[in-house]
Amino acid sequence: MKYIFSIGTEHQLFQVDIAIKHFNISVSEVVLAVENNHKSNGFIDEIQKSPDYGQVIVFESWTFRDIIKNPAKHNAFTTWCSSLDGADISFFYSHYSDDSTLLFLSKVRPSKSYLMDEGTASFRVVMQRRENSFKLKMKLALKSLLYGQYLKILPSITYFTQFDIDLPKEDGKELYRPEKKINEPLAIIDGELIYLGTSITELGIIDENIYLGFMRKIVTDNRGRISRFYYYSHRKESKSKLDKIVLMGFEIVELDEPFEKFFLKQKSIATLICSLSTTNILYNLVNTAVCHPDLLMYKINHDLLDNSKIIYDDIFAATTQKTKEIVVKEIVG
Repeated sequence: MKYIFSIGTEHQLFQVDIAIKHFNISVSEVVLAVENNHKSNGFIDEIQKSPDYGQVIVFESWTFRDIIKNPAKHNAFTTWCSSLDGADISFFYSHYSDDSTLLFLSKVRPSKSYLMDEGTASFRVVMQRRENSFKLKMKLALKSLLYGQYLKILPSITYFTQFDIDLPKEDGKELYRPEKKINEPLAIIDGELIYLGTSITELGIIDENIYLGFMRKIVTDNRGRISRFYYYSHRKESKSKLDKIVLMGFEIVELDEPFEKFFLKQKSIATLICSLSTTNILYNLVNTAVCHPDLLMYKINHDLLDNSKIIYDDIFAATTQKTKEIVVKEIVG
């Protein structure tokens, strides 16, 4: 048996490690397939040296234009898929409808497959599967012609998830519980606040001016007891937006690793870590770290969201109902 894990970013390793332990998979059975997008994949060298994964396969990412103009990229990937013919494989993937995922499922036909948690994306997949999008079907029909390989969305999928999500009747879930790591007691730095950035304005989920209004409110609400505001930016946030946030009094911090991994290495930390309700990082901290400072989640008023209202209601319910360690505060803009 081979267990193949497909990832594209470092934070997705969090799910890989959990799955290996959850299913009691031996190192020699693990194949890690890493998509190299040449943007934030400095972690690939580290993975290739790690003793935690039996084999590491790196494949080049490609765009729709590359299918015609640079087919060597996807051809190399499909050649690797063909080399797996006849093997007994369980496939764990992070991206629901990416071409690489669909090509793998179509060519290899693994005996089992699991969609791993991917932040808000997992909740969006549930919505997509309920909607049964005609547009997606047409896109897959076109790509099937270009690839010469029939691509389709699986009629049923299994979510490897920590959230008890309400799924379409044809789908299933394998629930896991993250194991808490005993981090050292933290020295709490009074007068400092960390805000965890998000790319929801870049994704068109909320208007940028409304989001910037949130940031101003966080500063005004905490002025007096907080003297330093740190904004840990998301890798997809625009520089122009971050420049505006700096003018409000935030200091921008750019990490080259997931915040959860960074947090577990700290000896001291700000007195308060906060985020919007559209991210589950605070929930991850509660479930992975024994010691943490005060955690505050700002719940976005439903009417301020441009789209995905139901998705973010689901995220909020899933990440707050089972823990009392996160304080929730309504923010209306």
